[in-house]
Order: sequence, then C-alpha cells, then structure tokens
Amino acid sequence: MIDPDAPDPDIQIPFPMKPASYLIITVACIVALSSCDTGLFSQMDKALDEVEQRLGYVNTLETKDVRKMADWFDRRGDDGQKGRALYCLGRNQFNDGDFPAAIVTYIKALEYSVKAADTLRVARICYDMAHTCNASGNSTDEMMYLARSAEAFKVAGFQRESQQALLEIGQAESGLGRYGAAEDIFKSVLFDAHEMRDTLLEARCLESYAALAMSKDTLDPALAIDLLSRAARDLDFPLSSSDKGILAYAYSVAGKSSESQRWLLEARATAETDASDELFYLLRAVSTPSERLYLFTHTTDTAGSACRPSSAFLRVASLLPYAGITSEADIAPIDRIWSRRTAFEYLPMYVGTQAGAALREYFGGDAEFNEMQHKALSPLSARSDSVPPELAREIFGDRIELTQSKTEAFVSCPYSFYMKNILKLDDGARAEFGFAGMGTFIHHVLEKYLFAVMRRGSFDAPPDRERSARLLDGIVEEYISSLGDAASSSPGVRHLVGRLRGIAELIIGDIFDEFSGGAFRPEAFEVPIGAENGRGVPSPEFPVAGGGCVVLRGVADRVDTAPAPDGKRFVRVVDYKTGSKVFSPDDVRQGLELQLPIYLYALGKSSGLEPAAITYLSANIPTINLDRPMPEEDIRLEARRSINRSGLALDDDAVLDALNRDRDPHFMQGAKYSKNGVPSHSLISRDGIAELFCELEKTISDIAVGMRSGRACAIPVSGSNGKSPCEYCPYSAVCRARLRA
Repeated sequence: MIDPDAPDPDIQIPFPMKPASYLIITVACIVALSSCDTGLFSQMDKALDEVEQRLGYVNTLETKDVRKMADWFDRRGDDGQKGRALYCLGRNQFNDGDFPAAIVTYIKALEYSVKAADTLRVARICYDMAHTCNASGNSTDEMMYLARSAEAFKVAGFQRESQQALLEIGQAESGLGRYGAAEDIFKSVLFDAHEMRDTLLEARCLESYAALAMSKDTLDPALAIDLLSRAARDLDFPLSSSDKGILAYAYSVAGKSSESQRWLLEARATAETDASDELFYLLRAVSTPSERLYLFTHTTDTAGSACRPSSAFLRVASLLPYAGITSEADIAPIDRIWSRRTAFEYLPMYVGTQAGAALREYFGGDAEFNEMQHKALSPLSARSDSVPPELAREIFGDRIELTQSKTEAFVSCPYSFYMKNILKLDDGARAEFGFAGMGTFIHHVLEKYLFAVMRRGSFDAPPDRERSARLLDGIVEEYISSLGDAASSSPGVRHLVGRLRGIAELIIGDIFDEFSGGAFRPEAFEVPIGAENGRGVPSPEFPVAGGGCVVLRGVADRVDTAPAPDGKRFVRVVDYKTGSKVFSPDDVRQGLELQLPIYLYALGKSSGLEPAAITYLSANIPTINLDRPMPEEDIRLEARRSINRSGLALDDDAVLDALNRDRDPHFMQGAKYSKNGVPSHSLISRDGIAELFCELEKTISDIAVGMRSGRACAIPVSGSNGKSPCEYCPYSAVCRARLRA
C-alpha cells in the first residue's frame, strides 16, 4: 500500500474506521497527479460525504484517519472541500478532548469555508468553535464565535439556529455578570421565538431570563415568577428541578415563605424523581432484550447541525465499550429483518442483493408477499396513474390559466406537476442566494441599466466608463439594500454580488456591441403577457377539446423592434438565461421550450408587429484559460466573446441585417447557411413561422387536455440536452421513478 502523503503518481488512499463500526471507506484511484480529475475527486468527495454524515459528538472514526483525509483535501481539494474535511477533523479532535488542536483546525476550516462562500458551513464551524472555547474556559472568544454563528445562520435562512446561538450569548453574558447585555438579548430572542412559534426556544429563554432575574445585583423575584409561570402555564413546559429551585428562591425573597417551601419541596422531589426515573428506565431498557439491543441517536438535526447524544446513550456506550457505535445504514440484513412485517418493509432496500433474493425465495408462495413485492418494486413510472377526470375538471375549470413554466413542468413529468401545483407539497427550498437569486440579480441589473439608458434617449453608444460604473454601482447597492440588513452587511453576499456585477458589466458591454452592429433596439422591458393595469399585451387563448380554453401568462424580459422594408416593424423577444441555453425546435414540438415562441405569438397577434426572432442570451460565462499573459482589456474581450446567443430568426435579409450587418456569428444566434446553401435550424421562413404558431396552438391545447383528463403518471421526459428531470426533482423519493425491479 502506498503512503497517501507521498508525491507518487500512483496512489491508493484507505480511510479505515474502528473495526467495530463495520464501516470502511476505501478509495482506490490510480491516476497521474498531473491529470487527476473527475474519477479521483468524485470518489474522494463521496468518502467525505460518508464521513460527514456520521459526524457527531461520539467519534466513529479514528482521528488519525480523518486527518489523512483532511490532509488530502487540503492539498488537492477546492476551498469548499477543504472546509468540510477540516471541519470533520476539528469535530473529532473536540470529541477527543484536544481543544487546542480543534481550535487550530476549525480556524483553517473557517478560512476555506469563507473563501467558498459556504455560509451554512461557516455558521456550523463558528458554533462548534464557540463550544470548544467554552470547554477551554475562553468566554470572550466563545461569545465572538457565537455572534458570528448567529449572523451566518441568519443569512443562510436558519432562523431557529441563529436565535439559539444568540440565546447562548445571553447565557454567557449573564454568567460573566453583564446582566444588562444579557437581558437585552433575552428580550430579543423571546420576541423572535414567539414570532416563530418555537415553543422550546421560547421556554428555554424564559428559563435563562428567570435565572438572570434572581442573579443580578437588584433581584427581581416578580419577574422570575412571571417568566417561569409563563413557561409552565402558557407553553405547557415541564419545569426542571433547577427551575423550581429558582421559584422557591424568588418566593422567599418576595416574603412568601409558604410558596417558597412548597416549591423547594417540589424541586427536591423532581430532582430525585428525575434521576431515579432515568436510571430505572435505562436499566429496564438495557436488561429487557434477550438477544440484541439497539439504541439510536440523531447525529444531526433537521438543519444539519450536530446533535449530542443523550446521557442514556453515552452511559450505555461507556458501560459496554466493546459494543461499538455504528451507522444505521450498516446494520446487517439479519439484524433488521426479525419478522414478516419488517421483511415487507425492507424489501425495496435489498433489491438486487443476496438478501433480497433470499426474501423472494422464502416468501415465494405467499400471495400477500407477492402483492407487496409488486407494489414495492414497481416505480410509479411503470403505471398510468391519474386523477379522476371529474375531479381534474373541477380543479382546472373551463378556463385554465397557465404560465410557460407550469406548461413545461407538466410535459417534463405530470406526477411532479401534480405534487407541486395541485397538492402544493413544499419542496423544502431554503431561503438562500442560490442560482435563482443569481438569475434575479442579473435580470434586475440589465433591466434597470438598459431602462436608464433608454430614458437618456439612445442605444447607439454606451455611456462613458465613469458614468456606466456609477450607474451600475447605484443599481447594485439598491439591490443589496432590498435583501435586508443581514444580507446587506454580509461579506459573503457582498462578495458574490461583486462577482455577479462583473458578469453583468460584461453582458452589458456585449449588448451594446450588438446594438452598434445591428438595427434591433429595446422597446420595453419586463413586458407582461396578460395585460395588467393597461401595461403589456393580451394573453393568448387557445380552445380546448371538450370545451373551455387555456390562457397563457408570463413576462418577457425584453422586447426589441427594428424597421422593416415595408414600413412596418420587426419584433424580437429576448430572454436572459443565467445558465447555458441552446434553442431546439424539437423541444418546442415536445412542449418543453414554449416560453419565447408563446411570447412572440402573443406580440404578433396583438401589436401589428411582424414576428422576426427569439433570442436566448446566456449569462453563463465560462472560466477563460490563458496560454500567455494578456492585458485586462483583452481578457474582458475574450470573456465577452464567450457569451452565447441561441434562438430562431426569420429567413429574411432585412431581419438578418437587423441582427448584425456584418453577419458576425457571435450575434447571429446560430442563423446561417452551410457551404451548400442549406439553412440552419435557427432560420425559419414566414410559412414556417405560421406553421410553428399552428403547432404551438395544438401543443398547448393537447397539454391542457392532458391536465384536465387527470393525467398524473410519473413518466419523465428529457429534452434535447439529455438531462433527466428526475436529477433535481424534490419528489423522486415519492415516485421512485428510478427504481427498477
């Protein structure tokens, strides 16, 4: 076996865990380091995921093994991977009681996570660092990291975790005798916990606030009694023995000796009862099983933050040191399947394994088992599930109002459409500045910038560099302010927005290059398809077989016009895409790319303008690799040339000239002729546009018929890019479309 630290081109990296855990992550990769790429990093990333999933406050891995992995990622991984791997190492060191080493490791993990703009990871690292500082007796740094953790959790959208960190700051302040600061924090957390309806957080804050009321220089027994009474009465929170002791003390200070005696007796009884009950039930649980005992504990909560095992779990682990702690996923089939019922439950898990084959053989003559097996192993994509047509008709009505995104979602997968738009199931999306937020930012900046230029009166030349920079900075600051105080003050958000500003600046420069070489000019921005308050164009309506109609709505990012030879005007619809986008006529026929054809159809029907072009403008600027040093202006020009346009254009010289007089391929969106004079699929004749619109009417009507018939089967349809809609579908666990018997 070759040392993973050695700079040898052939490497084999094992990460063995404790033998009792039955979990060994072995990543074997033989590559030349000069060209190591996807295979190695993909497997190593899976190994890191495996380690991270088992992260808790009881080590399931030897620290030396986690260090090997962290060192590997520290040398070869990206910033995000480095931060994750070092975070795992820091947790292991904390669990070992090596607090100085844990702090050093966490600091490195924090640096990398900040570089990777991984706000949630930053929050978790800072939270763990605070606990490490607490264990080391360093209250000052503890509060500093708790504050940073609270802010990061808030930016990442984890409000409960943010408030929990603030509560712990208040508790630390109170412990240091800074009662005024602690009281302000407790009041703030109480208000937010009540607003969030987080009963547990509110009760814990009431406990801490009550303890403060009886600890500060001027005791406030009335406040302490009120706070704990609220916890018990209004929140139905069981008071601990320490809570009852505080009540006894408060009533004593208030001069109510009888109440004080009552609560003192209750405090003693509760403390004794709690301790004896815990020991009794623990003893009973451990001693009752005749063959095996399984104790389960969560390693993380729903937000992904680590959970500490209960005292009962830790006691058993201490009493039975050779039992070992393992992951639930690693329990052998023979230990899972102890009855007929559990055999049915676990059948899908063991498809294609020896255990699955043994189950099928054992229950081969069992009719109930065969029926259960068929249900469990048949994906919903193998069936034609549907909603009763009369119910579907009631849901959609005679006038079906749709957006292009809903239409395309139904074509991609009727089942996913049904789950999201009919059942309204929450897909668990987080409040984060992700791809959708990036797209919104680019759209916002381009619209505001071009509208400001339009008000000036001309698109023939861009504003000078100084004026352009001022205009962009103002738009960006306005956008950041709209995100709220937490986001606007976040270094991570500002860094990301700064990078996006650079992308927007490149796109704006490229758009003005396009204007200088063609005749199309913006006429309007964010145009509603479905007139609202006198703005926009009327929604197109399509008749549906069986009666009724379907009405389509949407918003066109930009509408351009250009003069036509007959005195009329050509119209073009432009859509900004944050990712890559390549127009495909086949996708239009399938119903997967209807957005711009629908908008062009609506504009042509209502405005008297001649439909001439649709354009997808991709803002996905790839990394530019340089073979030699280049001036900054040349790098910008190279990056700008990587901006992609794709779409459809009327096969007419006047339209092609309006796109670009010099027929520069960069601006022609794929509209060209081959050497043999054959037009590309991006060119279309006037008759072709008429046929496209007729086909569009039929496609949309057919989609509406499918919706109203109750079609809800899980049959995903991939577009021309080959990407399966199942890849990022939040409902894949429900439909099991990928499961095969």
